[in-house]
Amino acid sequence: SIIFFSYFILSILFYSSVKFDHANNETYFKFESMGYYSNQIEKRFFKDQFKNNGEYQRLISIIHKEVPMNSFVLVNETSMPFMVGYENVSYFPYNYENADFLVTSYIENNNSKKIPYLMNLSDLHDTKKNYQNNIEAGNCIVSELEDIGFDFNNPLEINPFFMIVGKSN
Repeated sequence: SIIFFSYFILSILFYSSVKFDHANNETYFKFESMGYYSNQIEKRFFKDQFKNNGEYQRLISIIHKEVPMNSFVLVNETSMPFMVGYENVSYFPYNYENADFLVTSYIENNNSKKIPYLMNLSDLHDTKKNYQNNIEAGNCIVSELEDIGFDFNNPLEINPFFMIVGKSN
């Protein structure tokens, strides 16, 4: 219980010191008196994932253009950093029945159709087997998603980082 308590205190301190400005799509620390240190923490924590912050902002703007903020969105690990400001986000493939959009990295199956990439499905040393397992599992999941209205034949956006798939009207 002492471990839980220490994590609890650290969580309270962190969330009380961070401000999320959804209107301007910004996140920053509230410690104005810390000045230099808060700026360094903010830069490292929020922006060093992508060396070129302009590219990161460009990818976020693509998602904001295609996916309304009040939508229920499924994402995988690689797409999660781009979901700043979205409240209804679930980790893919959980809650797929309720989702409006899917933002995920992708691979092509044997028919050159882009399908969600599922990571680490087999032994890491056997990449060919891992790739085949990803294709087989991806095809099964795409079939389920297409049954509930997702249109993988016409993705809303495809770029080297992710694809956005929505439900057909």
